[in-house]
Amino acid sequence: MARVTGLGHVGIYVRDLERMVGFYRDVMGMQVTKQNWRLGIVFLSADPQAVDHEIALMRGRPSADDPHLIQQISMRVETLDDLRDFHRRLRAEAYRIEHVVNHASAIGCYFLDPEGNRTEVFWLTGRAQALQRRSPWRRGSRVGTSWSAPRPPQPSRGRPPSRSRNP
Repeated sequence: MARVTGLGHVGIYVRDLERMVGFYRDVMGMQVTKQNWRLGIVFLSADPQAVDHEIALMRGRPSADDPHLIQQISMRVETLDDLRDFHRRLRAEAYRIEHVVNHASAIGCYFLDPEGNRTEVFWLTGRAQALQRRSPWRRGSRVGTSWSAPRPPQPSRGRPPSRSRNP
């Protein structure tokens, strides 16, 4: 049976992205590895040579009264077969799978845990990150947004994209 091999990164919703980036960069000594200010996303790593990112900051934290802070918790698996095994088990247990994404450097399965926390199980491919692709083990994967040239996702065949559809 597949199991996770470690924590990959934690995504945090923030109200003041610039201030939070400054904190993790200037106070904690992390380095910005990727950024898309238009979308409000910044990745930071303590060791960019070894790990793409350990903290993902996402603009969009609700008011101080709303405790919705975690954007996602991400955990690594050893092999692509392990990722496939997790995908099968999650579906068999009726957990809500949001989507499967090919980031080029990793393939991730995003789902909700029993209390509704967004969680990702991912496998590192060993390739450099380029584009996001949905449903990496299906033909005709739809290309999503690029880090270098962001574009909004395009609806497929006149239907709006569905975030709750299982791949």
